[in-house]
Amino acid sequence: MTTRFRLGSPAPAGTNSLWLEGFMAKTKTKGLRVNFVTMHRYARPKADDFLNNVTMLHEKYGKPVWVTEYAVADWNATTTRRSGYSRAQTEDLMRATVAGMSAMTVVESYDWKPGAALDPVLGSSALFHTKGTLTSTGRLYASP
Repeated sequence: MTTRFRLGSPAPAGTNSLWLEGFMAKTKTKGLRVNFVTMHRYARPKADDFLNNVTMLHEKYGKPVWVTEYAVADWNATTTRRSGYSRAQTEDLMRATVAGMSAMTVVESYDWKPGAALDPVLGSSALFHTKGTLTSTGRLYASP
């Protein structure tokens, strides 16, 4: 608290987190500094839902937002039932959310979570193939 460094909130998985509400209320009561709020999200490839969550988080706390990690995830996927989301859907989400967050003055930082290529839940979000070369999603994320 005594440093010149900016301080961020913890990053709960949900933007409507009761735990984060309590944390932010306690920091305010105790006069502690939180310069920005953070979030992470692994969800279906719905860009509007994602961007609305970012906006709601900012509006709720009146602070800039850092998206510490996000990606497309199919939480019903298993080693025998691969993700129901395609790489094309993932890349559509990436394009829309990168453009959306880049246009939002309240978003200061965002980072894609590079799931492992063979991960059934996050595999369509992988930035690298198992041998280390970029996937098409990785090439998209690296592009200007």
